[in-house]
Amino acid sequence: MESRALSRAMVESVVDRSLREIVSDPDRSLRKLVDLGNLLARGRSQKESFSLLSRVLENEGSPYYDMVRRIVQEVDREKLKCFGINLGWESWTVGAGRIRALEGERHYNIPWCLTFRLGGQPWALGAEDYRALLLQGQELGICSYFFFAEEPGADPGFLPELALQFSRCAFFLFLPPAALKEPLLTAASRCGNLMLLLRTDADIWRAPDSRLRSDGCLHGLYRTYTCEEDAADITSGGWLNGLGGDAGPAIFYVPARSCPPSVQEAVRRYALDARTAQNCSFFPVEYISDLLLVDHIISDEPCFLSVAPDGTVCGSRTGRETVLDASLRSSTLTEVLERFFPWAS
Repeated sequence: MESRALSRAMVESVVDRSLREIVSDPDRSLRKLVDLGNLLARGRSQKESFSLLSRVLENEGSPYYDMVRRIVQEVDREKLKCFGINLGWESWTVGAGRIRALEGERHYNIPWCLTFRLGGQPWALGAEDYRALLLQGQELGICSYFFFAEEPGADPGFLPELALQFSRCAFFLFLPPAALKEPLLTAASRCGNLMLLLRTDADIWRAPDSRLRSDGCLHGLYRTYTCEEDAADITSGGWLNGLGGDAGPAIFYVPARSCPPSVQEAVRRYALDARTAQNCSFFPVEYISDLLLVDHIISDEPCFLSVAPDGTVCGSRTGRETVLDASLRSSTLTEVLERFFPWAS
């Protein structure tokens, strides 16, 4: 534990210095930071990640330089440092190492993150249920958690407090802008390890987006999609044009469970091509396939796990969510993974 605390302190020192330098010279400072990461990288996942970043930054005209410059200027430095370290160090480095070690011992797959869909019903999982599940997740090396508050009546008000309790984890909260009430805004602004993602319903997302910017909170936007018409709106650039240049640092494309495989594949390729071509100053993410991509970097056999409001578990290895015959009300996370995600080889 002391070694881990010391390592984090060293990482915080490097990130502190890098953030100061990025303000004055983002291009040179970013390349220096990635070069340092390449030098210190241990294990396949770190080496592959920094190798990819190095190739991206070879393009001196990359819009990602502008993206990083904007993030550093707009986001509170302590919040940016906290979230970046929790995701990059605690989850993708320390957590990933524990995941690989446990997979080697137990011969089943462990996802690098968990997705929770909140409900507003009396029988839905509550704050204490999620706290218990996060404790189980941490034991397995899982340090990143994605929460969706889209169902009518879903109340994510407990999440900032939960994020403060699990201060070394990274949290993502996806919600319609109408759900971002003043108490939640105020509480979320105190959490450096919580990123808010606003669904772009008409134009009502702009007011809370502006408030999050003024509070220096790390945030982004997302779009749900279901059918070919939705995919066409995304892949044609029509939806992005409608945002008027206010895309933020990250855009998530989230497929409905009923979304046909061909539609999801079209959006996946669009997001991948946009990242490869570096033709936008934000980072586009197709939700399930890109979370699986990160998992594949960490583990040989990727897996994705989501939890419905009643505790029912859905899983995927390929990008298509399937309802599993299991509930985290009656089974532990370890039992579910051992049963449904054994090693294929």
